[in-house]
Amino acid sequence: MVFVGVVRGLGNQDRTATFEVIEQWSGPTVAQSVVVHGGQDQPRTWSSADRQYEAGARYLVAAIRSGDQLRDNSCSATQVWSAELARYRPADARTVDAGPNPEDGVSRELVVGAGALVVLLVAGIFVFARVGGRGAGADG
Repeated sequence: MVFVGVVRGLGNQDRTATFEVIEQWSGPTVAQSVVVHGGQDQPRTWSSADRQYEAGARYLVAAIRSGDQLRDNSCSATQVWSAELARYRPADARTVDAGPNPEDGVSRELVVGAGALVVLLVAGIFVFARVGGRGAGADG
């Protein structure tokens, strides 16, 4: 299974990553958010094949399904995203609706916050206009 995703959460000493999937290149359809295990599940057990991830980084992930888990290791083709990797994008790659692209410099939190601010501003203008209208009518 191959996909492009951004690390949104880490666990198990950075060996388990929760990815926000942006694009799926191959394999069965995955959810918008998936967990990939890049090493042993025991916290104090290490191997030379363990992979560690970096929070906020975008990766091309080549994981395998093992039971109900996605697994990865340092021997796979998984790597931090670079523009050169785009040339390998298959024609049938599927975009996953994950909101704004983190590389665009616009975070989901910023978009949600700006939307909430606009709603509050419009509500404030509406209330001000209604209250202001009553006040003018009462004086006249």
